[in-house]
Amino acid sequence: MKMIRCAVAAIALSVAVPGAVAAQDIPMVPGEYVEVAGIEIADGHTLDYVNYLAGQYRRELDFAVERGYISSYEVLFNEYPRQGEPDMYLVTRYETVPNAEESMRQMRERQEYLQRNLAQLEAESGERATYRTVMFSQLLRKYEYAN
Repeated sequence: MKMIRCAVAAIALSVAVPGAVAAQDIPMVPGEYVEVAGIEIADGHTLDYVNYLAGQYRRELDFAVERGYISSYEVLFNEYPRQGEPDMYLVTRYETVPNAEESMRQMRERQEYLQRNLAQLEAESGERATYRTVMFSQLLRKYEYAN
């Protein structure tokens, strides 16, 4: 029995030590998640979209920051867009990505805060689709230097 315990301890140690050493050798560690959406705005509708961003969008994302669902957000305009590039980027930063259950809980709180149901939110999004196009949405992960 003592020999089995020693063997198990030796195996555990041989697995644990290289892992610990390897972790110290990794020069970068994962950090926050960054979601980026590229937005194209139809000619003549920049003010329409900026009014939405300064109103409901800001209210909704300030609520998410206050609740700790996201860490921050920003709106970046592409000052010199080339053919096929977005006019702006919407950037949202998260410490963690919620699982399905947490995501649904946050959505219900958001609906209650905005005093809108899912059908209303979808309809409003559809109205914005007449003058803005989400060209892409990416979820990136920031990596930071370990030391």
